[in-house]
Amino acid sequence: MKLGNCTLFQSALVLFLAGSSTAARDPSQDLPHVWITARREDAADAGRKVLDGSTQEKFDGIMDSIRPNAVIHLGPGVFVTNGVHLKNNWRILGSGKDKTIIRLANNAPTVDNPSAAAVLYNFDWEGFYHYIEISDLTLDCNRNNQALCSRGRPGVLNALTTATRNAKITRVRALGTWANFGEGFPFSVLSSGTKDGSNRVEIDSCENLNPMGPVTAIAAFDQTGTRISGFIRNCTVTNDPAGVGFGAGGWKNFEVSHNRTRNLGAAIVIDSHDYENVRIQHNEFRRNISYGLLYNGSGKYQDIVVENNFIEMAESARGGVMTNEATVSTQIRKNTIIQKSPTVSALSLGQKTKGIVSDNIISEKVRSHLNGADIVLRRNRDADGRVIAALSRHAN
Repeated sequence: MKLGNCTLFQSALVLFLAGSSTAARDPSQDLPHVWITARREDAADAGRKVLDGSTQEKFDGIMDSIRPNAVIHLGPGVFVTNGVHLKNNWRILGSGKDKTIIRLANNAPTVDNPSAAAVLYNFDWEGFYHYIEISDLTLDCNRNNQALCSRGRPGVLNALTTATRNAKITRVRALGTWANFGEGFPFSVLSSGTKDGSNRVEIDSCENLNPMGPVTAIAAFDQTGTRISGFIRNCTVTNDPAGVGFGAGGWKNFEVSHNRTRNLGAAIVIDSHDYENVRIQHNEFRRNISYGLLYNGSGKYQDIVVENNFIEMAESARGGVMTNEATVSTQIRKNTIIQKSPTVSALSLGQKTKGIVSDNIISEKVRSHLNGADIVLRRNRDADGRVIAALSRHAN
């Protein structure tokens, strides 16, 4: 068959080639790629130059020599480091979080002061990078072999702390993180936000297992008092009664979803700076010691949707969802909230809170408090399916 002066096949080929020329390209294709092995015997890789990072000195020497704007491929095995100083627009790609491990050397040197050490780091006082990407590896602080931790003095062990406007952190596991002072952020992206939240932090399928001390285990934080967008999703934090699972501040158009916590002080703390259009949904938070979801700051927290979550509190817990004196507009709906405390309610909403609490299953021994909050209550039930009595003049 002909179409004008060419066959239909030729026309289709022309259209295909035209479409291919305009298809989006992975920007990392334009960056230099570096391959590093943790096993000396793997350094001679057919058809590719693979660098030997089999000792701490070799690995740190290679990482120090790599310039900004690079894709770094790490093979299987254990890489030992005194701490890797990240550079702008680095993409560090492991071979899988069960295969590639970057571990702090025993008694690793501190990175910025005598009370801190880190596996991967750069700081906001150096200026914010444009982009950092890290995926498919484990970051091990080697806590049991750090004098910084064992001597009982104030300090921190960070798996990852990066100051960058945009970040993508995927399938990264943190082990052995620790803080022994006011508050720690051992797995954190510190961003410089914008008014519209166009700078973006994406943390997906990551873990911080068994952190120690008063930490926010996985954090996305705008350092400038404006906004960042993005998400924390499919992540896991376990076993730190003094710690918080997720939080930090300045979220706009942000999602916290499909995460899991167990045996923490609090699952989520909404705190520093303002928040706007945040979705907290489809999470499973079990055995929280103090709080499930705590609004704890003086900012304005607008359009916070808490939906389809399982929130379980320990018998010693303080509150399932608490807004205190924060200025909050919220929808709390379709959650299961189990409060086991004999003296504390599942919900405690402050007088500056307004919104809707609907279609939740709430198991508690002490009736929830609205404390003058401007709340509409709809179709909330107890664990036996009975409708919970109205607690607000707006209830229906």
